[in-house]
Amino acid sequence: VCSKNWKQQVSGQCTERFAGTEGDRKSFQTRMYWKGTCGNCGKEGPAKREDALSPGRRRRTQFAWNASAQRTKMEDKMKSAYFYGKHDIRVEEAKTPEPGPGEVLIQVKACGICGTDVHIYEGDKGAAEVTPPTILGHEFSGVIAKTGSGVKDFKEGDRVCIDPNCYCGACDYCRSGEVHFCEHMLGYGTTVNGGFAEYCVVRESQVYRLGENTSFEQGAMAEPVACCLHGIDMCNIRPGHHVVVIGGGMIGRLMLQLAKL
Repeated sequence: VCSKNWKQQVSGQCTERFAGTEGDRKSFQTRMYWKGTCGNCGKEGPAKREDALSPGRRRRTQFAWNASAQRTKMEDKMKSAYFYGKHDIRVEEAKTPEPGPGEVLIQVKACGICGTDVHIYEGDKGAAEVTPPTILGHEFSGVIAKTGSGVKDFKEGDRVCIDPNCYCGACDYCRSGEVHFCEHMLGYGTTVNGGFAEYCVVRESQVYRLGENTSFEQGAMAEPVACCLHGIDMCNIRPGHHVVVIGGGMIGRLMLQLAKL
C-alpha cells in the first residue's frame, strides 16, 4: 500500500476502485481509517477501510499488517554469538549494525569455524588480538542487505563472500610486502565483529561476488582455500613431486586435495 494514495475495491458499490488517502501511519489503528470518493460513480467510500473488506479479508489484511510490522521490528535486532573469554560464548540479541560510507551490510548465510576460532575459544591468542566481547567468525558468505554511501560495485541482493583481513598499506611491513605482519591490521571476526551473527558490516574493498552456481557453503570456504593455495604456491609443487602433509585437519585436507590437482 502506498504511503499516500492507495486503491481498494469496494464490492457491492462500484466495479471501479476507490481512491483515498491512508492518512497518519503512526499506528495500526489510524491506518484503518480512510475516506475517499469513487472516480466512476461518485459515491463516498466507507469511514473505515475495514468496512470495505469482507470479514475474512479483514482478518487476513490485519494479520498481514501485523506480520509486516513484526518483521520490521525483528530486523532491527539480530542474534549474535559473542566471545566473552575462555570457554565463554553467549548467544545474545544485538542491534543490527548500519553500514557506513564505503561499507555493506551482509546477511550471513554460512560461516565456517576456523582453527583460529577454536584457539581463541580455548583462551589462546589468535592471528590477531581479540578484545572481548567480540563476535568471532571470519570465514563467511551471504547476501548484501544494505549498502552505505559511496558503494559502487555492489548492490542489495548480491551474493558475496569476504576477505576478512584489511591491511593498512602504510606500515613498514605492508610497504615491504609482508602484509601478514601489518601493524594496524583490521580483522573481521578478530579485531572487529565477524560472521557468527545474522548480519555483519564489511568494507566494500573486502567483498567478492559469488558465481551463480557457487553455494554459500562453498563461498564460506573461499578464505581457507585461498590460504591453502598460497601455501601450495610457496611450496613450489610440480607434477610428479611426492609430498607429505603434516596434520589431518581441515586445512591439511584442503592442502592434500590441492596437491593432487
